[in-house]
Amino acid sequence: MLTYVDFTRRSDSRRIYDYPIVNGKLTYQINRYLFFRGIVEYNG
Repeated sequence: MLTYVDFTRRSDSRRIYDYPIVNGKLTYQINRYLFFRGIVEYNG
């Protein structure tokens, strides 16, 4: 999943900064009772 965040100043609408956030999640289920989950997040 990709999320784009930007912050602007209200008084003059000047952009202060902006960056993308990438989130990923992977789940692997071996049987009914055991599963593994990995979560990754990158802030650019």
